[in-house]
Amino acid sequence: MNPKGLKSEKKTQLELLNHVYKTLSEQETFHDILIAFSKIIKDQLKCQYLDFVFINKDKNSPSVSQYRMEDGKTITEKTSEPKGLTGKSIATKKTIKIEDVSKSTEYHRCRKDIISELCIPIFFKKAAIGCINLEFIKKQEFDTDTITILEIIGKAIGPFLRNAKLHEEVEKSEYRFRQLVENMNEGLWVGDENHNTTYVNPKFAEMAGLTQEECTEIDCFGFYDEESAQNIHEQHKARKEWKSSQYELTMISKDGKRIPLLCSGTPIPGGTVGIFTDLSQLKETEKQIKELSKSEKLLAHISNTSIDGIVSLDRNLIIQTWNLGAEKMFGYDKEESINQNVKILMPPDKLKKGELEHLVKMILEKGFLKNFETTRIKKDGKEISVAISATKLTDEKNRFMGFGIMYRDITYQKKAEKELQARFESMQNAYLELGTQRRQLDYLLETLNITVGDEQFPNIENYIINAAMMLTKANGATLRLYDEEDNHLHLKTVSGVSPEWWGKSKIPYNGSVAERAYQQRQPLFIDDIQNNPSYTSPRLASEHNFKSCLLLPLYVKSKYIGNMSLYSSSRNSLHLLDNSFISNFGKQASLALLTRKIKTK
Repeated sequence: MNPKGLKSEKKTQLELLNHVYKTLSEQETFHDILIAFSKIIKDQLKCQYLDFVFINKDKNSPSVSQYRMEDGKTITEKTSEPKGLTGKSIATKKTIKIEDVSKSTEYHRCRKDIISELCIPIFFKKAAIGCINLEFIKKQEFDTDTITILEIIGKAIGPFLRNAKLHEEVEKSEYRFRQLVENMNEGLWVGDENHNTTYVNPKFAEMAGLTQEECTEIDCFGFYDEESAQNIHEQHKARKEWKSSQYELTMISKDGKRIPLLCSGTPIPGGTVGIFTDLSQLKETEKQIKELSKSEKLLAHISNTSIDGIVSLDRNLIIQTWNLGAEKMFGYDKEESINQNVKILMPPDKLKKGELEHLVKMILEKGFLKNFETTRIKKDGKEISVAISATKLTDEKNRFMGFGIMYRDITYQKKAEKELQARFESMQNAYLELGTQRRQLDYLLETLNITVGDEQFPNIENYIINAAMMLTKANGATLRLYDEEDNHLHLKTVSGVSPEWWGKSKIPYNGSVAERAYQQRQPLFIDDIQNNPSYTSPRLASEHNFKSCLLLPLYVKSKYIGNMSLYSSSRNSLHLLDNSFISNFGKQASLALLTRKIKTK
């Protein structure tokens, strides 16, 4: 044996093989076999690195798992594509020896300073399932005996590694299956050929209200009501023919609760397995759906037969539903209105003013609209008054879908309100008129009492001018008395004007508008006094924003007393006064002033 090959002085080839078989047979796991085998190889060869490479059969694309031996105890695993000399060895099922890797075009460097490499394929039933990869940092000369021994070992180790790997996979599968069974949401029951319980998972025990151990003391019929037990007995006939079936049962739990279940039963060697789904939630949901369906049908009937127009629109304001109330209200039948824009109901002036956009904005911001009064157009072109209530429609994820709208015809209501308003205004005007007449009579009576009364009444002129303002709603008033000695009108009292008005405390009588009013023996209305040449104080009138004046002559028979001027900021209010009442009030005021002998100066 070459001194750079196996050390023949330690063991013979037969002894080495016996040692390999004995050692591998004592290992329990896949990793234990790799570690034990790597120790044997390193004891016999002076290789610095030892790797095991295995093909992954369960991968979608070709790949290999590489196990690197670190310090003889630790194994690191890496998955990669089959490449380099190891990939070639597996593919060709041949041993590959390279004494100088720098001269090989197929060498794939994974470590530094590697000089020589030896790849021995690992076999299982004549198929190469991987290879042993030996790497040396010093140049090696591989003799035939060394290669032969390693190839024998490669064939011998294959079954050990394959079986160990399969055992681990089975254990993993069993663990995953147990985890699945223990944590599944369905109840699992397993029974023998006599229908005695051999195993239940935690979910089944939970539904029954028992422990798993307690469940194994009950046969398959003991968990259910009488009707369900009879049903199970019938289903067992199908099991004898190796047929599966699915049916509903009612479990009676330990606390007496009735639990509806869906059972899926399947025969297995030596017994039966059943998977049970709790239908309680489903049954409750079905009940709610039935009740909801009844409510929805009732609501649909109410909606369809309502006298109000009930309409739904999509996001683009296109009509989607149209009830009988809408048909009667607007004159469009369902076929004519569906898929039409809601604008067909809107008067042109409302569209022009942007009412639709305004309503949409309000509904989107608030989520609803309540009793918005407006008008809409019927199919025949007639306009009706409506009150609109609307809501924003969303789906279960609160995504905007459209609008629900209810139209209430308030045409007759508006007409009645208009008639009531007219009646109310008429009555109000009548009351106002009666009030005015009453006040007028009160003022006339009070003035008469002042005239004929014996008691002294100070400042009768102030009473007269204030009464005149109250009765006529004038903005200002002046009272002037005539002096026969100087033939002038003297300002006696004012109301609603500034003190500056006293600057004209005396004005000539002759040629004045007061003289003209006395000559006509009736009130004289002067319009636009700021620009009327017959009025002598346009500046004062402008400063007080007076637009018109009513000049009331005061006289008793042929005796001239003076005059009262009433001013208004409106050009028509004084013109519309009842002249007969004003004249009567003037006569009463004249008589009161005369009898009380008011001094002119």
